[in-house]
Amino acid sequence: MVVDMDAELIKSHIHDHRALLEGMGIDGNFLRNKHTSCPVCGGRDRFRFDDKGYGAWYCNQCGSGDSFKLLMNFFGWTFPETLKQVANYLGIQAERYKRPSTPSKAKKPYNPDKGPREWARNQLRQLFKNCVPAEPSQAVPLFRYLSNRGLDLKGLPDSIKFHPNVEYFEPDEKTGKPILLGLYPAMIGVFTDVTGLPVTLHRTYLTESGQKAPVPSPKKVMTPVTKGGVNGCSIKLGMPSDTLYLAEGLETSLAIMKALNVPIWACGSSVFLEKVQVPQWVSKVYIMGDLDASGAGETSANILADRLRSNGIKTAICLPEAELKPGQKSIDWLDVIQGSDK
Repeated sequence: MVVDMDAELIKSHIHDHRALLEGMGIDGNFLRNKHTSCPVCGGRDRFRFDDKGYGAWYCNQCGSGDSFKLLMNFFGWTFPETLKQVANYLGIQAERYKRPSTPSKAKKPYNPDKGPREWARNQLRQLFKNCVPAEPSQAVPLFRYLSNRGLDLKGLPDSIKFHPNVEYFEPDEKTGKPILLGLYPAMIGVFTDVTGLPVTLHRTYLTESGQKAPVPSPKKVMTPVTKGGVNGCSIKLGMPSDTLYLAEGLETSLAIMKALNVPIWACGSSVFLEKVQVPQWVSKVYIMGDLDASGAGETSANILADRLRSNGIKTAICLPEAELKPGQKSIDWLDVIQGSDK
């Protein structure tokens, strides 16, 4: 069926908004008629999905709306982009967006990045919709991996998911074309910007026995949907009140979260640690830096601290008090916490 992309017409073909949202990539655990964490901003106990026949929801921070607005907030789509994606999901071939009759506006310039960004969104959505909650009963390889790393956790924040079978590609040395090297279970971390909007996914490829997968790069970040990439973004392990902890690696952050019972955001690397953005309501930050032989961890921690302090945020840099052994490249807080548990 070919139709104009009229909003009311597209909506008339939706018979189950909950199924639509889950099918397009929003975890069904958020779509229950009780207070839970918000899929967009990540805040705990502030989101409720009431449905009411049109996908009604409410968040104390994000506001309220229908299933279309939730998709817009979650993926960062415009309204016409959301209509198109929903139409595609429903199998409706929509020729064009039928705009409401409003005064004419100047045409927006062509955006050459729209195509690649749309491809990135599709890739992220396809992977995310096949993830399962990071629970011991559903993510055995993940919890084996964490246990092998000294992280015996009973549960994980909503920003961590598990995928049982993720494709691993590497470029061919001669042609540069991607070659499929295998399928592996993976820990999935959701990178979001400071407002909580998803930007991309971090994959840690694993084996069934809980080791890192035997591949050239067991940790990879998917193509972000924003021009700035993951600059300013993080994997949020809890939402802070006035105090926030920041670290580089995801496993290091999980170790600190477990040891101190604090909200901490994993930035992914020293480079991204420098650029991470923190909420306006945060007044104190602890930077849990890595001790590197190259000095990169301390340098990045100082760059971030200078920026935060210039914005009036009290900041403390915490580096491991240890000495690097000959040939040892770095010591992070996971190493320190593991040592204290032995």
